[in-house]
Amino acid sequence: MKTNQLTAALVALTSLLNLSNLAMAENDLSSLDLARRRAIKEYIEKTFPKYEAAIKEAVTPEVKIVVDWEKLALEDHAEVYSDETFFDQPIFQPLITALKQVGKDDMGREALRSKLSKVHVTYNFETAPLSNYINGVTFEGGVLTINFAPYSNPGGPDSSNYQDRVKAIVTILEKGL
Repeated sequence: MKTNQLTAALVALTSLLNLSNLAMAENDLSSLDLARRRAIKEYIEKTFPKYEAAIKEAVTPEVKIVVDWEKLALEDHAEVYSDETFFDQPIFQPLITALKQVGKDDMGREALRSKLSKVHVTYNFETAPLSNYINGVTFEGGVLTINFAPYSNPGGPDSSNYQDRVKAIVTILEKGL
């Protein structure tokens, strides 16, 4: 097995064994109703590990990932958390695409590894942009914060909303790296 493949396999294994439990443990979900707690738990266990592993592979296995699940878990939507248009397309997929774009060469990978220590995903209804996505991204003190609304303007990699989210993250990261 090549070094890159071995590294990716180790990152994925570490993610599956430890990090999803960490992502769940760092959040107090007690404020959520039972349906939302169940749906978030299922998402964290079944879907999130692949995104967590991809983030760590793009940056470094040591990067800390904090997701404010209780803020992302919109009321009366628990049944669609597992739909790729809820968290995946508006938040996690553009984040990973942006990290890969920034780290497309040795210089970018080194900048990410040395300066990005934490990825924080949150949602604030009052401040999350619905279209001007650059206003939902900050990079300060080694922390990349993404404040995008779940379940808003979803679309796959070919959609303008997806590309606009990627561009916002890349722009903020490149300015800060």
